[in-house]
Amino acid sequence: MDDVIYSLGWDVGGWMGKNNSFVLIKTKHNKIDQWYYLDRNFQIIENELFDLKNIINKLKENIFKNDINLVIGIDAPLTFPIGFIKFLNNEKEYIHKPKLEIYNELAYRETDRHIYEKYNKKPLSATFDRLGNNATVAMSHLRYWSRKYNINKEIRYKKDKINVIESYPALVKPGKYKKHIKI
Repeated sequence: MDDVIYSLGWDVGGWMGKNNSFVLIKTKHNKIDQWYYLDRNFQIIENELFDLKNIINKLKENIFKNDINLVIGIDAPLTFPIGFIKFLNNEKEYIHKPKLEIYNELAYRETDRHIYEKYNKKPLSATFDRLGNNATVAMSHLRYWSRKYNINKEIRYKKDKINVIESYPALVKPGKYKKHIKI
């Protein structure tokens, strides 16, 4: 079983939307073995959140166990910009207009600036664009799942935990950005 890893991709659809979609990929010996998906999207039910075990079992029956090697890639910001948090907490009184919007510390994180500088693609801002909707959905689910499951949100993979990462699949869409990504 050690050579099998499942990866769950979640395209976050927001609080009120019906466009939450999930795909589960099984890899064996570092090669894709199987894809599992449903031909429909999901909506968050009022006063509930998605249960991780139920989502996975809808995609592939009976694989969710305590020792499952699972990585979850979430297509939404998992944090807000540090500058924005400090601004809200009154730790920073004001900011000056930056040279470019991407350098506005209220709008963008270091991660976003890295993507911009390395791939010449400016992500949406969780605070200035509508992405805050999806970000708060993802953050709420991570907090909920962390109470029920052994979740790792650190950068390093941990074998005995469900590893969660923020993903940005738009970087590998066909087009001008693909040349920057080595696959």
